[in-house]
Amino acid sequence: MSSFTSTKSLIPHFAKSYGFDIKVLEARLQTNWAQIVGESLASHTRPDSIKFRKLFLLAENSAWLQQLVFLKPMILEKLNTFAKEAQVTDIVLRIGDVHSSTLPQGEGSSPSNHLVNPTGPAIELANSWTADIKEPDLRAILSTVIAKCLTLETQTTPPPPWAQP
Repeated sequence: MSSFTSTKSLIPHFAKSYGFDIKVLEARLQTNWAQIVGESLASHTRPDSIKFRKLFLLAENSAWLQQLVFLKPMILEKLNTFAKEAQVTDIVLRIGDVHSSTLPQGEGSSPSNHLVNPTGPAIELANSWTADIKEPDLRAILSTVIAKCLTLETQTTPPPPWAQP
């Protein structure tokens, strides 16, 4: 008879098996970009996506694109240190809008779902639901997603008749 495996140990295997590890890394890069490469570089660049172990990085203009050619080795090293696994082997540079978000939108989502600012009560509730998760990055991501969903739900659901003035 085999013993039970903890859920925490199954998450990385599950994420890797279904390709979620890359999506989680993309979200972590977009969230922590300024801490990874520094404020100056982050204000002129934005990680767009990861495909086939290549990071697609947007630069503000051609001057920054040229500068990034020389900074690619340093950025790759910082990325792989941040990711704790060598998941990115190359960087593809493009010119694009570095100030807009590229969070994916699922079916039925409104164009501004990723721009939702969670309310205080939603954040508190989400934090209480994820308090038992030991991995800080996973806990933070789940708390943010839950808080945004709770906030969005309250914004799109009409108030009950007894709550209307």
